[in-house]
Amino acid sequence: MPVENHGHRGARGLRPENTLPGFAHALDLGVDAIELDVGLSADGTVVLNHDQALS
Repeated sequence: MPVENHGHRGARGLRPENTLPGFAHALDLGVDAIELDVGLSADGTVVLNHDQALS
């Protein structure tokens, strides 16, 4: 079974998480897939954020 490398929240620890620069860096490193966290703010705006609550 082949192993896949996933960029968790982009390039976690190397670039800001859940950001375009983080995703781009993960792709530059050769990941097979990117995992990101999608949620809704209180006003219904789609956001990328790992935590359930925004402050």
